[in-house]
Amino acid sequence: MHEHGECIGASRGDGAHPSRPHPYFHPKSRLLTAETAGGRHPNCHPRDAATLILVDAGGGEAKILMGQRHLSHRFMPGKFVFPGGRVEPKDYVAGHRLDLPMAVQSKLLRQLKGVPHPGRAKALVHAALRETQEETGLVIAQDGLAGGSSGGPSPLTFIARAITPPGRPRRFDTRFFALPSSSIAERLDIVDGEFSAIHWLSLGEARDADLPLITRVILDELEERMTGGGLGNAVRAVPFYFKKGACFHHRSL
Repeated sequence: MHEHGECIGASRGDGAHPSRPHPYFHPKSRLLTAETAGGRHPNCHPRDAATLILVDAGGGEAKILMGQRHLSHRFMPGKFVFPGGRVEPKDYVAGHRLDLPMAVQSKLLRQLKGVPHPGRAKALVHAALRETQEETGLVIAQDGLAGGSSGGPSPLTFIARAITPPGRPRRFDTRFFALPSSSIAERLDIVDGEFSAIHWLSLGEARDADLPLITRVILDELEERMTGGGLGNAVRAVPFYFKKGACFHHRSL
């Protein structure tokens, strides 16, 4: 496990320690630190949340599913985001039936406060699937998440984890997952009015959209995975972004 972080504008060898080497600073942490400075809301505890990135790579250029939030929303109006939301008690009840790949489950249970129970990992994944269905009408097949009866590789990828920094009106401890579009089992009516529009976008089109910065960071991680051996690389470390003190840190799960 590795952790990198430092505050923007930190001393580069001046003052009392002229020869102290400047520590390595993860470039994505630098971006997040600069963007999240100056939050003025009372601090609140981050809620567990989960997001799903559906990837359609069957037509040449890969496309991902994104929704645009209504302009009337007080939280991130008009932003393009992935389907997702906070974990609810019903996700613990329904999630116990999920069969998760051990590589994903073990990473989900790292760096948690309290006892790392498998039920929490399953609830996180179920929340991502449930929110996707509610917000887009797309039902995700759950019986093949661990690789299916053939024993093949799992289609489920744990992409990243990020905690909203203090000083924001809402805080979430969000896990970002990815699945191929072939995991879509059914299309139903949309029951959640979260999005004003839903689009399949190429990575280039997604970057040109109005994105929260953390979404842009996750897109970079997604592309790195897709070009570096595919989404199903269970060995690759999962980045974890969180703010401690005045700056963001990057930790590998």
